[in-house]
Amino acid sequence: GFASSATDFFELGFLYHESEEFQSAINKYLEAKKLDYKDQGLLHAAIADCYLSLGDESQARNYAELALNSKPENCYVKDVWQKCQSCDGSC
Repeated sequence: GFASSATDFFELGFLYHESEEFQSAINKYLEAKKLDYKDQGLLHAAIADCYLSLGDESQARNYAELALNSKPENCYVKDVWQKCQSCDGSC
């Protein structure tokens, strides 16, 4: 069936993310965002991570900042933020 809840979309996004289908992952993550997924910090970090993998540094940074604002102590969030900072456009 079709994904209906924010959690469903997040989990689908995660599956795409794991299979390195980053654009599809972003699409699902953005659907989850529209539906107010409960963990926005994690969601934004995951989106930033995908954008980094696609080489879209500016989008990655935008979402990493959102993630950092909602979950500054989260290890994954910090990890993605660090990746954004060390990225020189070649990753």
